[in-house]
Amino acid sequence: GVSVEVNRQAYIQQKDVRCGNGILHVVDKVLYQPKESIADRINALPQTFSLMKEVFNRSNIVSKMKNSNADAKFWYTFFVQDNDAFASQGITDMDALLVRLRAKSPAIASDDSLINNYVAYHCVPELNYVADLLLKSSLNTLVANQVIVIKRDNEQVRLNEFEINGVLRRRNPREP
Repeated sequence: GVSVEVNRQAYIQQKDVRCGNGILHVVDKVLYQPKESIADRINALPQTFSLMKEVFNRSNIVSKMKNSNADAKFWYTFFVQDNDAFASQGITDMDALLVRLRAKSPAIASDDSLINNYVAYHCVPELNYVADLLLKSSLNTLVANQVIVIKRDNEQVRLNEFEINGVLRRRNPREP
C-alpha cells in the first residue's frame, strides 16, 4: 500500500476513520508544530543558496517571514532558487541581479524597490503544498497583479517553467 507521511514526522497507520463530526487518522508518532519560520528556513539553506539568501535578507519581505506559524496571522508559500539557477542566467551576484532587474523593470528606479518586488514575486500569500499546485492554474504573489502560472505537462508540473518533482527545482534556463 501507499504510506502517507504527516509533517515529515509520522506515518498514518489507520486512515479515514469516519466520525460524527469529521474524519480521524491514526498516526504512529507524536506530531509537533514546526517552530522555524520561513525566514529561519531560508537562512538555514546551504551556501549553494547564498545569493537568494542575500536578496531575501535585503528585502522588506523578510520581516513578514520571521514569525513562526504559532505567531503567524497569515500563511505563505515561498519559492527559492539556488546559485546555479541564477548562474544559468548569467547572474552571479547582487549587482548582476540588479542589472537584470533594472533592464526588465525600467519604471522602478530604486534598487530596494526592485529587490522587494523580486522577492515578493517569489512569495504567495497562502499555504500551498506540492499536491495543492496540481489543482491550480496560477498563484497570486505578493506583487500586485502578478501571478505564477502553473502548467501541467504529462507527469511534470511547471511554475513559470520551473519544474516540480516532489521538491522545488531550478528555473528553466529560458526564464530569469
